[in-house]
Amino acid sequence: MKLVITVFLLMMLSSLIALPFTDILNSEDYYAGLGKATTYEKADQKALKDLVSKISTSVEVNFQNVYTEEDGVLKEFAESIVKTYSNTMLRNTMSKVDEESEPGKVVVVRYVERQDLNKIFTDRKRKIIDYAKTAYEAENELRIGDALRYYYWSLVLLRSHPDNNSLYACIDEQDRTLITFLPNRIERVFSLLSLDVIKNTMEDAHRTIKLQICFNKQLVQNLDVMYYTGDSWSCKITTSNGFALLDFYDEYAKNLNQFDLKIEYIYYNKRNIDAEIRELLEDFDNPVFAASRKTVVINEEQTQSTTPIAPQVEIQPTFDSVSMAPYQHVMGEIIENLNDKNKEPSQDIFTEEGYQQFQKIVEYGNARLLSDDMNLFAARVNDEVTVRPVPVQFEFSNNDRKFTEYLTFIFNEDNKINAVNFALGEIAINDILNKSEAWGTLENKYQIIQFMEYYKTAYCLKNVDFVQNVFADNALIIIGNVLKQDKPIENMYQKLENVEYVRLSKQEYVERLQNAFRSNEYVNVSFEDNTVKKVNGDDKIYGIQIAQNYWSSNYADKGYLFLMIDLNDPKEPKIYVRSWQPVKSPDGSIIGLEDFQLY
Repeated sequence: MKLVITVFLLMMLSSLIALPFTDILNSEDYYAGLGKATTYEKADQKALKDLVSKISTSVEVNFQNVYTEEDGVLKEFAESIVKTYSNTMLRNTMSKVDEESEPGKVVVVRYVERQDLNKIFTDRKRKIIDYAKTAYEAENELRIGDALRYYYWSLVLLRSHPDNNSLYACIDEQDRTLITFLPNRIERVFSLLSLDVIKNTMEDAHRTIKLQICFNKQLVQNLDVMYYTGDSWSCKITTSNGFALLDFYDEYAKNLNQFDLKIEYIYYNKRNIDAEIRELLEDFDNPVFAASRKTVVINEEQTQSTTPIAPQVEIQPTFDSVSMAPYQHVMGEIIENLNDKNKEPSQDIFTEEGYQQFQKIVEYGNARLLSDDMNLFAARVNDEVTVRPVPVQFEFSNNDRKFTEYLTFIFNEDNKINAVNFALGEIAINDILNKSEAWGTLENKYQIIQFMEYYKTAYCLKNVDFVQNVFADNALIIIGNVLKQDKPIENMYQKLENVEYVRLSKQEYVERLQNAFRSNEYVNVSFEDNTVKKVNGDDKIYGIQIAQNYWSSNYADKGYLFLMIDLNDPKEPKIYVRSWQPVKSPDGSIIGLEDFQLY
């Protein structure tokens, strides 16, 4: 009798041990994978692989419209797609381990609730829609490079979603079925792009072509292109103002009457910005758009004499009574130098600091004047006058990229150039200037613009001293061109419960920057999607939310920058808060003034 009872108890105990695994593996509430091996690590990997296979089987039918099944490989394709969710999935899976039931074996079950899996798919759906809407906004702002990238990335992600055939987004107040909207929109962008040779010079065996790039008859704000040089494709040219300089050499240049050009839309070099995009671009065959290839015809009448033409500089004041005469002469010297490196500008037109910064700008990447016919504008900010914009193209000998940028020149009271900066984009500037008078005076607006240009330039020129001074522990103070640390500001940081930060000391941050600067031939920063808000009341405290693109020789990323600026003393603007986040919050928001409470 005792023996029977013992056997019965052992059977019950065995059932109790097996019950959790059995329930999970057979439950309709879970997807579950089973793995057995001699070690936990191997068993866990097998369980995860089995889990992916189970999920793939349930969703593979959803991918029939993006992949034609041949010899049963649709299942393999579905498994590969599901694996792109694995990083997110790992954070949501649960596991159970049994090391006793089978001697010498470890049994692992990996499982995820079906509703949790739906949340994972929902996260990707949110990103697909966000990219599509961001692309549409970029298209309307003529940021065509951004528009193509986000339309394409949205399409790539869409093809990896189980509901790819039915997902829609409300864009321009209409519900758009994305599986048709996205490719059609990409094709539309290509069809509305025009590329025209507006200047063509030939000197010896070197032909230089100035290309004008328009979208729907308006100059693009950004776009990346490559052109065929006769034996290979050129490095990538990033234009931020609708113009680019193309160089051709030797016999190919002499006989050139047309050339092929490729418009970037995949942005494979930026894939590391998004881990999901990286996997999908690296491991899958994605759509190819033949319309991205263009043939540009050169007309004979576009060929011009190589005799240097004296730059025509005309400066118009934007506000206040500013005498243009001293700046017109000085800017003539600057432009002549950018047009011909053999003509050095007189050091007398600079302060010592201004001359050093001009030299750094010129040496930043073999600066070349993009146009010798331009309309410059002047604005007075405090005791300084800013003259803008001078279009310049930069190229780097050891890298595969060229940038086009605008430069601004800041004059002191003695009419000498005291600083040279990279300019904000036209859309960002106009967005600030078009704010109402209640928002701030025109001078306040130009102060914000000027500060952001100092900030951008500091990164591009790897100015660690600027960064060392501007990022204080509690506050950031800027006095003209000289920065100093402020005393701690009491009660400044409040209501941060809804924000997570990774905090670095200033020294840690500066050391990271120094390492990044040392390991890169170049650094380039651009801004987009800027929103500037003012706190209520008479205080002139502003919050700037801006999307920041960062490129360097071996790294690229995008994130969202927030700065809180105090302009109550127009000669001493203060920066109280600086935050950066790699992605928007799930509700699409960015850290801003509403996340802080001022006392």
